[in-house]
Amino acid sequence: MMRRSFLRLLICVVLLGLYVNPVYAAPVDESQWEVPFLGVMKGPAGFTVVDLEQWMKQLEPALNPVNVQKEGITAVPMSKFDKMQLPPEVKIYQLQVDSGNAYHIAWALVFKDNKPAAVNVAGYFAPAQQEFIDKINGMLQVGMKEIENQSEKTGIVKVKVLNLAPVARLDGSSEVVYSVGGRLIIDSKGMIIPLYMKNYFFNREGKLVSATIVTSDSDGEFWRDMSDQLFVTVAH
Repeated sequence: MMRRSFLRLLICVVLLGLYVNPVYAAPVDESQWEVPFLGVMKGPAGFTVVDLEQWMKQLEPALNPVNVQKEGITAVPMSKFDKMQLPPEVKIYQLQVDSGNAYHIAWALVFKDNKPAAVNVAGYFAPAQQEFIDKINGMLQVGMKEIENQSEKTGIVKVKVLNLAPVARLDGSSEVVYSVGGRLIIDSKGMIIPLYMKNYFFNREGKLVSATIVTSDSDGEFWRDMSDQLFVTVAH
């Protein structure tokens, strides 16, 4: 069930990126990124972050049929876009870095599991857990294979994992943070979308918080290192 949910989430992120990625909305705050249930991260020069929920709220007046009619334009019913409110344990952001030569864009999905982590999981956020890391890496290979198999059964998209870095501790972090990332392709009847994804796992008062960075495969190398730099700075 969890693997299927991950697949649905992955497809939604890709579609979201295709339709919204070219839009540069007003940033929440330059160089600083705050996630309510995770902490505050500090970005480099040229870094900005856009809260998707807040961005959608800025669009509500333009999408409201009443406001459109006032301008003398025949409105198309768009009631389903009137409000966008994510569950409090889910946040979606667009991350931007202007390096001076190019804009580097990624999506960040941050999720907090409101159920307390199982005792055998919470304990892994203590130092020196190489045995846990080895075990998870073995399970991960099996899990990725099943995601590929499940995606093929949909008849709509196929997910192919190109390479997958092993689970590892995030170097330089003042807390125990695990990360795992890799390259994959989403193939829909020959139309391919190459992606890079990296996931981070945190312990917040006995509850798991995951942060997933999604970007294009061509920008993967940039965000592989940049996301590490961001999460090393997290303060909570």
